[in-house]
Amino acid sequence: MSELITRTLRGSVPLAGRRVEEVFTPSTPVSHPDAFSGRHGSLERLTTVLRQRGQHVVILGERGTGKTSLAQVAIASLNAPLTSVIVTTDEADTFTTLWQGALTQLRGSLAMPQHATESPVSPVSLLELFRRATKDVPTAIVFDDFENADDKIRTSMTETLQLLQAAYLPVTLVFVGVGETTASVLPATPELAAARQDIHVPRMNDEERFETILRGFVQLGLTADDEVVERIAQLSLGLPRHLHALCLSIAGAAIDSGLTTLGTQQLETAVATVVEQAPTSLVEAYLHATVRARRGIYPEILVACTLTAHHPDGSFLVSDVRDTLQRMVRREVRGLTNQIGALTEAGRGSVLVKRGAGATATYRFVNPLLEPYILMRGLEPGWTTGRNPEDLPGLAAELGEVRQAA
Repeated sequence: MSELITRTLRGSVPLAGRRVEEVFTPSTPVSHPDAFSGRHGSLERLTTVLRQRGQHVVILGERGTGKTSLAQVAIASLNAPLTSVIVTTDEADTFTTLWQGALTQLRGSLAMPQHATESPVSPVSLLELFRRATKDVPTAIVFDDFENADDKIRTSMTETLQLLQAAYLPVTLVFVGVGETTASVLPATPELAAARQDIHVPRMNDEERFETILRGFVQLGLTADDEVVERIAQLSLGLPRHLHALCLSIAGAAIDSGLTTLGTQQLETAVATVVEQAPTSLVEAYLHATVRARRGIYPEILVACTLTAHHPDGSFLVSDVRDTLQRMVRREVRGLTNQIGALTEAGRGSVLVKRGAGATATYRFVNPLLEPYILMRGLEPGWTTGRNPEDLPGLAAELGEVRQAA
């Protein structure tokens, strides 16, 4: 139990008038430091970069790990003058349309001519524009969903970074994108090695999950049984969106009913609500992989894939899934390699992607946000309930340490 989380929880008090939708925000990134928990090392590193002239950042990780929230909270946490804008990258964007979106937002803060947002944009024209407009005003421009950018945009952005760095202007570019390696978001170049920081945002660890849950409940004047906090942490699988969704559902229902203590009954209702209100894309992906399957135990296999220990990049081995699955169904499972392989094919929705061959081949979910949904769906037939507690990671001991320290 870290000193930082202990201090954070001890310093949390119920906030009068704070609405549950302001504390738990599954549908939108966190933008205010008061609603942000965990990621302390990444947050400190990013704010340090934002204070330095001539530095740029790439924030990467799996989908749904809180990369955009990290960028927004870091900017909001700075105790210094800073002009900032966030631009979302679309697959139809060009280098010019992306920058026109950024410059349009910047016009109100920087001395910028109107034609700057209407003319074609190049790295050289941007350099001249920022030389005239920024003066000594620090500026941060965040390009979100940058994995959608094509190679032409990435090449032009790299050239822009090189020009900005050489001119030593107070402009920081932040690229946020889904990717396993930094090169999948923005290619690295030797010329930018000293001017570019890469920050990887993994899934929330156990401590960060507990901090987020407990801090939010405290702010709302709620308490919860240890089993409830532990199970929310487990079901979220370290993805903030699902953790916030579960907390929002259980806390909102409790407040509407006049309750201040959350128990397992409220949690069961919250899980059912989150499953029922899941995005259509997740529901269809699950149905394509399971209900429409004519043979095989695909619902159980998918649950086992979510419960199996993953490598840092989210991948897992068939052998690990087999051990988990056989504990769940309490029998030997044959042909598992072929069935998991089928989940990479269009006929089963291509929910998994394969890397490598043979016994050392690894698999991972194409959309990590599907994993907590699969796990919560698994509660219905009882595969992940108390009947098989050994299949869920044991967080009870660590939760007890959090409670005692706080």
